[in-house]
Amino acid sequence: MFSDGYGFVVDYIAEVLKSMRAHDFSDRYQEHFTLSPDISTRDRDGVHKTFSGLMKILYPHGEATAEEIEETLCFAIEGRKRVKDQILRIDATMADVKFGYSDQSGGWHAVTTLEEDEYPTYYAKLAAGGKDGEPSVQPGQPALDANGTPSASSPDEADPLYEGLRSFQENQRGVSYETFLLSHLRGCTQITITDPYIRLFHQAQNLMELIAGLAKSKDPADEVFVSLITSPNDESPEKREKQAEFLGIGDCLNN
Repeated sequence: MFSDGYGFVVDYIAEVLKSMRAHDFSDRYQEHFTLSPDISTRDRDGVHKTFSGLMKILYPHGEATAEEIEETLCFAIEGRKRVKDQILRIDATMADVKFGYSDQSGGWHAVTTLEEDEYPTYYAKLAAGGKDGEPSVQPGQPALDANGTPSASSPDEADPLYEGLRSFQENQRGVSYETFLLSHLRGCTQITITDPYIRLFHQAQNLMELIAGLAKSKDPADEVFVSLITSPNDESPEKREKQAEFLGIGDCLNN
């Protein structure tokens, strides 16, 4: 066996999964959430089957919190949305659908794909006012030049700084200090970073990338003072020495 712990032998778990086919968990989300009325019967059936299958595998006892049910429902909706998006690319006469759900308070939660969030100007093949085969421009997105890249804008046309919470999906690309943080730090002369866990190499590397980005974005004539408040690695003297080496501060952490 390839397992180091307890588990079910293959023929037993196969029999369990077969017996679970007779159970239907597709309505377990309805106590907490409501699917968009925009979703057709065929799309709704696809969401229900995927949701029911995931629930039976993840929570075969039928008990799950609202947060766990919401996560499972999002996976099911996203799976059906990917199918529908491909259909829309094949047949432009198909009606577009708002994939999402509402919670008990009536709050709307749209479900998107990772590609749609990363490349909103290219995700849809056709958009309002756009020509077939050309990248579309969505509201809030920069205009594209002849090469399909965002065109430069004057300082007066610069987008306002983002305020609020950002959520990132697993495997999302394009997430960097340059794209999400440095625009908020332009013009700063003194920056204090408070993080108790700048101890390992990748943590020190992230700090280095941030400082390198600051140096690259500032005017050569300007000076920026960056202070770090962190804590020493108390696991062992060797790891504390490594931490000091990563930060380039000699024996300061040993004093």
